[in-house]
Amino acid sequence: MIRILYDWDLEIFEFLVIFVLALLYTGFVWLRRKYKRFKKNGWKHVPLPKWRGELAEVRAYLEEGGMQNFGYSPEEGISGYALSGAKCLDSFPEGESSHCKYISGLYKEWPVQLSAVLLEQVDEDEAMRAAVRLGSTGRTRYVRSGFYTYFSGTWYIFRVKRKLQGDLFFVDRRLGDKDGRHGPGKHTRLPRISLGWRLAGEFDCYGSDIEEKSVEQYLTDDLQSLLLRLHEKYRLLIIMSGSKIHIGIAGKKHLFRHREEETVEDWREKQTLFETLDDLTELVSHFGTPPSEDEYFF
Repeated sequence: MIRILYDWDLEIFEFLVIFVLALLYTGFVWLRRKYKRFKKNGWKHVPLPKWRGELAEVRAYLEEGGMQNFGYSPEEGISGYALSGAKCLDSFPEGESSHCKYISGLYKEWPVQLSAVLLEQVDEDEAMRAAVRLGSTGRTRYVRSGFYTYFSGTWYIFRVKRKLQGDLFFVDRRLGDKDGRHGPGKHTRLPRISLGWRLAGEFDCYGSDIEEKSVEQYLTDDLQSLLLRLHEKYRLLIIMSGSKIHIGIAGKKHLFRHREEETVEDWREKQTLFETLDDLTELVSHFGTPPSEDEYFF
């Protein structure tokens, strides 16, 4: 009985110590942020910016930019079901991804969906080994030990009338992680396809149920020149599957919120959505024509 009470008191003491340390750490982080902000503002108090509501202004921006039949939701995103249509993404459960700032509509006759996307790949074996080695089962430690960012940026899905026979997957070589084991292309089961000398240094290519001769037919001189030009502006992940073309631009964010004191004109000058869509629709046009209305996906 005495032993049980002793163990119970010890557990309470350990809990209190951990709780106090957590409070101290939280206070330290809060003070550090305050200090950095105070110093940045010339040792003067400057209130945090108030953010203007975005819904009405973004809808007006989309309409004036030429988007038709559009929908916009700041809190929603491309569904995990839509992403699973790309075979190389089958290993990503919906719980390991997040999506927000969803836009759908027609742009220059092309149906398109887009949203910010974060995809994480978990190395279960590595995470479990780390948890056992460190004697930790906490979520934070587990995540740090086994989760890797597969993709973070904006994801676009286009539909074309022409269906590709098989699946084709282009990856900007800059998207691979430093350890060479994680990142786009590292977890796909699709076999590698060799590219010509113009693109081999910039992209990796993978394919399923598709011959290299078919790939060569797609990669005309004009398309290769376009891919190289887009490579200078974006870090691309391109997946062609059936009648859908998925294009991810890593690090790309369409930030629609703005400060309360910022004018609409200044806000619009920072927007790049339609410039990006112009580039991507030019790319998509090399793989097919716009579908008919009954083939739209929204």
